[in-house]
Formats: sequence, C-alpha cells, structure tokens
Amino acid sequence: MKELYLMRHAKSSWESAAMDDFDRPLSKRGEKTAPLMGHIMHERKLAPAVVLSSPARRAKDTATLVLKAARLPAQIEFREEIYEASTAQLLKVLRNVPDNTASVLLIGHNPGLSDLLLALTG
Repeated sequence: MKELYLMRHAKSSWESAAMDDFDRPLSKRGEKTAPLMGHIMHERKLAPAVVLSSPARRAKDTATLVLKAARLPAQIEFREEIYEASTAQLLKVLRNVPDNTASVLLIGHNPGLSDLLLALTG
C-alpha cells in the first residue's frame, strides 16, 4: 500500500438519546457534507483502490455518499474491527491489506482515526 486516506464519518445525529450508538444516522449537515467530500475527491482525482469502513450506520452512510459523489467504482468493505478501534486495531486492519494495493481509504471514528494519524505522522 502506497497511499492511505483517512476519513472520519460525516456529522452524525444526536436527536435520540435512546438510540444505540452503532445505529446513529447522519445529521442533515452530514448528509450534505459527505457528498461534498466525494466531489472534492473526484476533482482531485483521488481514487482509492480499496475502501474500508466501519459498519456503524453513520460510517456506512458516509462511505456510500462519498463514493457515489466521487464516481468511484470501488466496493466498500465493512469491517467490524474498525468500529471503536484503537490505533493498534486500525494498524492491524491496514496490515492485512495486500502489499500490491496502491491506495486505501479508511472511514471510521474518532478518537481512533485521530490517534492513528498522530501515530503515523508524529
């Protein structure tokens, strides 16, 4: 793998305090900004070969909206281990990507993604 793109899920809704965290949807703002990120990726010709996403609803919806707007044919691989993942868990997910994969988009949650970014970049 030569390129890694990290993306936190778009803004999620907190309308229902009773809803399970895993099932929280995107907010109206998140529904607007996720496609915007896809358009930016398309304009910049960012086309990851592999897309790995948390299966939580807000991450799934983000991944779907981003790929559609970016006009990317990549299939999304939803991985349970990305939800609430630590840096070590995310690194394990990335280590399992085949070496000949040119680029990966990882869509997940904070603090895991922020911690991973800090660990990789110092």
